[in-house]
Formats: sequence, structure tokens, C-alpha cells
Amino acid sequence: MTNITDFNLSNLIAYIERHFNRSQMTGLICLTFLASRENSNVQWQWSEWGFIHVPEQVIEWCDRLEKDELLSLTAEIAASLLEEIAADTPGDTTND
Repeated sequence: MTNITDFNLSNLIAYIERHFNRSQMTGLICLTFLASRENSNVQWQWSEWGFIHVPEQVIEWCDRLEKDELLSLTAEIAASLLEEIAADTPGDTTND
């Protein structure tokens, strides 16, 4: 896996948006929310739930973030995922 040499929240978001598919994004969202809810870390949730499709390096990067940054990451991933889904959904073709 490629390493993020200048590690920060923006670079991590960009990496995930570039390299993750919908399943991986959804899995990471679940893991980050579980970590927040259980007051644990993402690594523990990843090990507990077996989300092996999410690369361990990204899990480690997530655990380097502060709690607020982790929630911001989760929100950004969710927004990106929703934008992608909305773009794939055909628009309403009914007449007003």
C-alpha cells in the first residue's frame, strides 16, 4: 500500500476517495462510528468485526487522528459516498 508521506486529515480523505470502493468506504464508516460509540479505537473494532476488506494501514492512520478528526473523516467519507450514489441515480423525469 502506498504510504502517505505528509500525513494529515485532508491527505487521508483524498487517499480513501481515490482508492476505496463503496464497500470499503461503508465498512470504514461503520468501524469509525463503532469506535466512537464504544470509546475504543478503530484497530480494535477492525479486529473484532473482521472487516478485512479495509486495509490495515488505513486503520492505523485512522487511529492516529484525534476523535474530532476521526468524526470529520467519517462525515467526509459519507458525504463522498452519498455524492457518488446520487450521481449514479437517474434523475426524476416526471413533468411538473
